[in-house]
Amino acid sequence: MIKRDLATDIRRIAADETMTELARAMGDEDTAVKEQIKTSVMQSAREIFEFCYLNVTGSRRSVWHEQDAG
Repeated sequence: MIKRDLATDIRRIAADETMTELARAMGDEDTAVKEQIKTSVMQSAREIFEFCYLNVTGSRRSVWHEQDAG
């Protein structure tokens, strides 16, 4: 259950473009860039983790399959 909650939280953080859009709308380009970088880093970290996990376990199933199924 904890893994599923963590995956959901990571997905929510990576997908939250509200901060970037809000910052741009307010003319705060610095914050918009920081939020965009944070989103990209989270997505990259998730991809790296999944790649390593699949190589170590030999599994062909996505790490995030529980999240995708729901």
